[in-house]
Amino acid sequence: MKAVSLALLLFFALFALSTKLEPTRADYVYDTKGNPLLSGASYYASYYHPGGGLVKPAQIDDETKPISVVLGPILENQKWPVKFIVHGDETTVTTDSSLDIEFTTAPSGVSSTRWSVGKDYLVRIDSQDQALKGISAI
Repeated sequence: MKAVSLALLLFFALFALSTKLEPTRADYVYDTKGNPLLSGASYYASYYHPGGGLVKPAQIDDETKPISVVLGPILENQKWPVKFIVHGDETTVTTDSSLDIEFTTAPSGVSSTRWSVGKDYLVRIDSQDQALKGISAI
């Protein structure tokens, strides 16, 4: 019985060592038309909810400029396209991409378009004074 168990254990050990496991491939992120997101291209970022909505800049609480990124209703004259910029040589956005997200144009009175995560965990438009140390990309 010991010899059978030892032989079986040895077989599984050799099998495990001889089998090369392929790393998992990241999945592409797709737009609503089924096309992969392209780094640097413009998109309207929406959320799934009855009636829908888009991301947009806003001025909240004691902010003096519209530097917060919020979800809001779709208003034809207030659409804010965003772009996803992948770090590195990749041209498409995948589920494991390291990337920056930014509006394609800056809101009035704001010089940056890039998003960052604030100390209060709100997403803001690159307000370095409120950004979490080490987090500038989402």
